[in-house]
Amino acid sequence: MSILASTLCLSAIAAAGDIEFSGVGQTVVTSLDGVETLDTRLVLGAYGESKGAVYGFAFETNDNLDDTTLWEAYVGADLGGVDVTVGRFQRNFSAELAMSEYTYGVGLTNSSVFGLGGIVVDGVSFGGDIGDASFSFDIVGDDVFGDSVTYGGRVELGALGFGFIGEEMEVWTVDISDESGFISYTDDNGDWTAVAQGVLFTVEDTFSGYGRVEHDHLEETTFAIGGVCEFQEGVSALVEYDDRDEGIRAGLRFTF
Repeated sequence: MSILASTLCLSAIAAAGDIEFSGVGQTVVTSLDGVETLDTRLVLGAYGESKGAVYGFAFETNDNLDDTTLWEAYVGADLGGVDVTVGRFQRNFSAELAMSEYTYGVGLTNSSVFGLGGIVVDGVSFGGDIGDASFSFDIVGDDVFGDSVTYGGRVELGALGFGFIGEEMEVWTVDISDESGFISYTDDNGDWTAVAQGVLFTVEDTFSGYGRVEHDHLEETTFAIGGVCEFQEGVSALVEYDDRDEGIRAGLRFTF
């Protein structure tokens, strides 16, 4: 599925008149128990639109720029009120996932339930709007007409959202969100996790403090707290403490 979408996407983007390039780069130093490690990642993408169809194509680097893999590759079209996307795309599940860009959210780490069911998936997605509500339904698998597919989706009504994965909704989440953060409750086959994350304060649109707290079915509570300083548009320095591994992280991020 992703190979077919990649071929179609390259051809479509080459023919499209309006192409936008975007990406993100981040390098992070993590200190755990006195040991420092460096992690650098770069994502580059090209996106186009032509005659009612949309195209997206992006690569990411792994292992500190030593390897390159396909991040997403999709084609899509509006079929009279229903949007159809085919290829590799970001799964429609949670507010946290929807608020991220190439896995990057407000801070240097994500919640424990961020990647449930996969972040990018291969398959077909149907979406649209009904009044004030919006919906997405994903059929995930290399062969969407076969028996090995999984189903998922998300419905939003204003700030309230509900997402699920599995025919019997074995994994589901309900959340409320705005541009500054979200509160969610996620159930993974009976194991639940509640998360609250958001911007705590902002100083002159340059520095922001943020935090995240989680409480789960094991009655364990963890937290993360950090700050973001935006030097100029698209260039930021971040520092964060994550209680889950007691790690201190500091990094630079640029977006375009």
